[in-house]
Amino acid sequence: MTYRMNSLFKRLSFNVETSPVSVRIPQSAFQIILSAKKYECQKEDEENKKQHAKVELAIEPANLSADEKGDGYELIVDYKLVVDSETKLIERDRWKDKEVLQEIETNSCTIDWLEFSLCVREMLGIPGDLSVSNGFRNFAILNSDRTWYVNTNQLNTFGGRLFKEWYERDSQGESNCVVQSLTVNELNQLLTACCAYSTPVVHSRNFDVLLEIADKEKITGLLRLLESFLVESRVVHPIRKLEYSAEYRMSRLATSVLRSFSNRLARLDSLFSYLSENAFGCTRNA
Repeated sequence: MTYRMNSLFKRLSFNVETSPVSVRIPQSAFQIILSAKKYECQKEDEENKKQHAKVELAIEPANLSADEKGDGYELIVDYKLVVDSETKLIERDRWKDKEVLQEIETNSCTIDWLEFSLCVREMLGIPGDLSVSNGFRNFAILNSDRTWYVNTNQLNTFGGRLFKEWYERDSQGESNCVVQSLTVNELNQLLTACCAYSTPVVHSRNFDVLLEIADKEKITGLLRLLESFLVESRVVHPIRKLEYSAEYRMSRLATSVLRSFSNRLARLDSLFSYLSENAFGCTRNA
């Protein structure tokens, strides 16, 4: 599926000293806050102070409470912030709490191009509270001082030895399992992604952790979701995708990347581009 970015704000050729930017853009359950103001960079030598522009992109829940928490709704979005020649493109980011997303400083107070674009992928709603047992989730997973309640039948459909063990214990009448093979943070990321929403949720903030866990515990269903994340990504370099496909045995990813190249020369161009971007210092022979 192709997702289209919508430009929500654009301003060309302005000076932040005389025309600073400060806008709030409502979007679903959030307010997007974009500002561009004069920023004075303090140097050791007082005479070498430099004035330039600082662009800040932030979000906050629309119904922000006194403790700076929202009403619980979350979004999965793609967004792009362009400041002159610098572009920040983020795919499948999760918006949850009040947060500064990007800060970009320029070399002068004049900005030639400032634009913010957005695509809302999913509105997740309010995630389930896994610390509370209910009729659907009643098997307790224990780690350190934390407890999560899960549906082992649901998790077993993902595959993997860990979920299978929980399912078998639950089927035998046990009510809990102590997990020591994963840290508290790893367990929380895994169970939140797999259990807290109506469908499994993979985004840019949990991708790396989930990939390590899914590979370690052989959770094949989750690995396929992570592979789809990479197949659809426009940000991850094709050569990096091939590295992922080799390391994690993702044949569909490898096939999609190889088919995207029109010929062998295009593959070489992509390889040299990747090596150059990552400072490997590889040069071509004439």
